[in-house]
Amino acid sequence: MKVLLAPDSFKSSLSAQECANALAEGIRSVDADCKIVAIPLADGGEGTIDALVAYGFSTTVVDVTDSQGAAYAASIAWGPQVALIESAQACGFVAGAPVTHALRASTHGVGMLIRHALDAGVEEILLGVGGTASTDGGAGMLEELGVRFTDASGMPLGAGGGALVHLRHVDLTGLDSRLGKIRLRLLSDVDNPLLGPKGAAQMFSPQKGADSQAVAELDEGLRTLSTLIDPATADLPGSGAGGGLGYAAMAVLGAVQESGARVIMDRVDLEEQLATADLVVTAEGSFDDQSLNGKITGQVLAMAARHNVPSLVVCGVEALATRDVLADYTVRSVIALSELEPDLTRSIANARALLVRAGERIGHLLPQIAGRTLGEI
Repeated sequence: MKVLLAPDSFKSSLSAQECANALAEGIRSVDADCKIVAIPLADGGEGTIDALVAYGFSTTVVDVTDSQGAAYAASIAWGPQVALIESAQACGFVAGAPVTHALRASTHGVGMLIRHALDAGVEEILLGVGGTASTDGGAGMLEELGVRFTDASGMPLGAGGGALVHLRHVDLTGLDSRLGKIRLRLLSDVDNPLLGPKGAAQMFSPQKGADSQAVAELDEGLRTLSTLIDPATADLPGSGAGGGLGYAAMAVLGAVQESGARVIMDRVDLEEQLATADLVVTAEGSFDDQSLNGKITGQVLAMAARHNVPSLVVCGVEALATRDVLADYTVRSVIALSELEPDLTRSIANARALLVRAGERIGHLLPQIAGRTLGEI
């Protein structure tokens, strides 16, 4: 029997590769003869570099600044004439950040990574924008690439989205001309616009430490930025990704927004392996209704359904409103680690051991899994 393991990472816990390794260990402890193919996945956020390194990409470390302007060593992944930039490497999300950090967080480091890729002479840049700490609309990134942002007195702005409320002039004439000679692909797992209730500030900045006043300031700053550059792009799906990095990439750098999960799945030839599998196992930290709207888990399940291959989900927590949403998929079972360890703190701390146990459960299910439906196993 061939089992394809295609997990996402478990944020704050395990990489996608570590998840796959743990599940494989558990399955093999029950069925040593099972053929297991592991393809760790990512969607453009944390872990995207790790996913592609497993398929031949190499990495180098570059000196940049982090979201608060401190010196930081970030990685870039390289394939033939292509660079993968994971924005979270230079502007990573920090849980529990204070309001001041949410307002000052900048994407300058992302611009440094792009400039380094341009210096290397690549023909294509994959820009992953998930898991970022900033809500500066990509202004820091653009400034590193030659764009000037000034206030009413002609003075440069401070760093971060909070400073954008003072923005009055944007000068694009200094933009690095090399950007017009490459293909830039924006990898995102969300299709939110830049502004409004579902925009970068109102939807995501509270997770980054912004209180209600800071949210209002950040949203106002993003509106000012878009008014001065290109208001129409602010309405495009994905412009709100990465705290507005998506907006800057599309409006100024000429990027094309794509599903990060889909691009990575194509890069690693997932469909070819899935088509010959007897079972597909995908995994993520929280399996909820959003998982089926463009995220990795939903993409894998949809692909399995197209090929009529049975699938199974392993997750930290299952939070589906109803399992009726799985009616069009081939899901045979959902295994939540919370069933094995109800305490969330202990579950996160012991995620690897719990995933091994989940793998053992999968191993015991293998003889029964063909032809069954969700809930019968």
